[in-house]
Amino acid sequence: MKSVIIAAIVAALISAAAATATTTLVITSAQIKNGTIQTVDISAKARRALKGNRGLRGLEGAPGDPGAQGAQGPAGPGLSGLHYVQATATVPPLQVGSAGAQCPSGERVISGGGATNVGTLNLTAPFAETSWVVGADNTSTTLTATVVSIALCGRIG
Repeated sequence: MKSVIIAAIVAALISAAAATATTTLVITSAQIKNGTIQTVDISAKARRALKGNRGLRGLEGAPGDPGAQGAQGPAGPGLSGLHYVQATATVPPLQVGSAGAQCPSGERVISGGGATNVGTLNLTAPFAETSWVVGADNTSTTLTATVVSIALCGRIG
């Protein structure tokens, strides 16, 4: 009796294993993450079908040679006449002062900066599109500070 039960169990296991071995796995597009299928993953026939026809029903030929270059357009706005302008001022001990580098008439400030030899800078910025201002706090009780402002000036357009 035991051998019949064991034989029945073995037969059931073999049958179940055979059934899973022949099961067809169907994967749908809902199960595939976008961008994960590559051309090596599809058949040669599918790759040929994806190439499609060149042009309208395959009647158009290969692209032609490029044409001649067109005329140059007008120059756009730009910077010209770039140069630096510098201004220096002195600040007495324990005082606040500033120096402003002014661009010549018809020019605008493009950029700027500054420095002081005593104390700290409290401002470095453009002013009214035509100058660069630098402010400083002289923290010394005995030394006079020198404040320098430098503006990069030029014409725009």
